[in-house]
Amino acid sequence: MINTAAVETPELIQYVSRRFGAQCVAVSIDARRYSNGSYEDFTHSGTQLTGLDLAVLARQSEMLGAGEILITSIERDGTMMGYDLGLTRDVSGAVSIPVIASGGAGNYGHMVQVLREGNVSAISAASIFHLK
Repeated sequence: MINTAAVETPELIQYVSRRFGAQCVAVSIDARRYSNGSYEDFTHSGTQLTGLDLAVLARQSEMLGAGEILITSIERDGTMMGYDLGLTRDVSGAVSIPVIASGGAGNYGHMVQVLREGNVSAISAASIFHLK
């Protein structure tokens, strides 16, 4: 999983993809949603704002050889309040590679909802299994 390095050293995506294949390259994007509905990309475990548009970052990652994108909602992560469907739709609509939704699963209905309405290929969940 490549996160901060995807922004700071994007050529790493290309190097790893060429060496091991795109199926081995997952780029992780951590996004924060603001009250006006806009999203911003963060690196360094969600502590540093990049100023990059999420769709642009996802497309760039795909062009460099990423095989999939893991999109995490910083606000929803660990809350068990459901996935951010707007976020998943925005990112998955920008690329043709699989997108994995992360951040917010609180019940199995949330998982079904993001798969049906969030336009993702897969989901990631943790708290639902640890805290219930």
